[in-house]
Amino acid sequence: MSVIAEELGVDYLMEGTVQVVHSGDGTTSVRIRPQLIRTLDESHVWADTFTVPLSVPELFRVQAAVANDVAEALDVSMCARRARSGCHHSPRIKVVSPR
Repeated sequence: MSVIAEELGVDYLMEGTVQVVHSGDGTTSVRIRPQLIRTLDESHVWADTFTVPLSVPELFRVQAAVANDVAEALDVSMCARRARSGCHHSPRIKVVSPR
């Protein structure tokens, strides 16, 4: 993980899984398990599980929820780290889509 973070020049990585779930009643859901990881020590800063119906509006709702939760987790994590170390630099964050 540290090699990937170094190549990308970031302090945090987002990873996760997406699973399609077919129920007995014919409906299809998506289970999304994102995780935010601090690359310095590979600790998990935030993680959650979302299971939603497979629909565009629901997927956008989950996307917004994940973005909001990650922003809050980064802010809390950075504030705590800055307070402990006296460091005032901003984390290196880059959005990279998987190929």
